[in-house]
Amino acid sequence: MNYQEAQEKLTNNDFLFHYSYHPGFVPKLCTQTLFISQELNFDLILNFHEKDLNEFAQIQKNKSKEEVEDYIKNNRRELYLSSKIPKPIRNKLSELLKNSFELKETYIDNSKNEYSPEGVSHKSSILNHEQGSYSIDLGYSFNKELMNNASEENFMDLINLVEHWLKNISDDLMKYYIEE
Repeated sequence: MNYQEAQEKLTNNDFLFHYSYHPGFVPKLCTQTLFISQELNFDLILNFHEKDLNEFAQIQKNKSKEEVEDYIKNNRRELYLSSKIPKPIRNKLSELLKNSFELKETYIDNSKNEYSPEGVSHKSSILNHEQGSYSIDLGYSFNKELMNNASEENFMDLINLVEHWLKNISDDLMKYYIEE
């Protein structure tokens, strides 16, 4: 699956579950885009840079726009993985789908309006349940304390499983590319 196919999946709502993480300015610049199909198979795109953030920041300060774009092009890596989703995630997703599902309209904490580096990152999830499609922004202003029913707790369990799995995959694969 490439970026164009991922955009088509989103547009056509052609998935059971979607998780997306686009980092802000953090040392691990790795974008994660995950789709899980009705058959509980996954497509994953990992997009990252081989160079560390400090080197990238120096390039941006000292080079022309063309040189920065060339640097990005030559140091960006995209990895595509497809397979069956791991059993713990399959089980949790199946459990969510078997039961009635209820989420609030929003989980944004409006009291947080200070700027932080994490504030420029974006993390979101979409679940297509028989009761409807549920999209949740899990970014900086997300307040987990607003989740208090069984559906919400099970949903957060799923998110935690997915994030842990993606962190392990990305850490393991990136170590073969990143220069130390």
